[in-house]
Amino acid sequence: MHLFPQCHSSGAVVAFCDIGTVHTSLDLLTYLAGCVQAYGSDVSQWTRQQLINAAGAVTGLSPTEVETLKLDDIESISAVGRHGKWSSTQV
Repeated sequence: MHLFPQCHSSGAVVAFCDIGTVHTSLDLLTYLAGCVQAYGSDVSQWTRQQLINAAGAVTGLSPTEVETLKLDDIESISAVGRHGKWSSTQV
């Protein structure tokens, strides 16, 4: 059983994380923790699809971690960019 079933990976099938359930800073940290648990703590190694799935969670990363994200295609850039909860130090 996964602690964060909305953000788990089961073989080749990945469930999308639901950013709609994030309403507070604690929700964001819980959401991010679930994605880190599922995908690993080294965010620079997250695949394109993992990054798209966890797009709302990345706003909880530090500026240094944001710099390491593989934002090398329009789909991942769009997925991450559509969440307007970025701090000025992250962009």
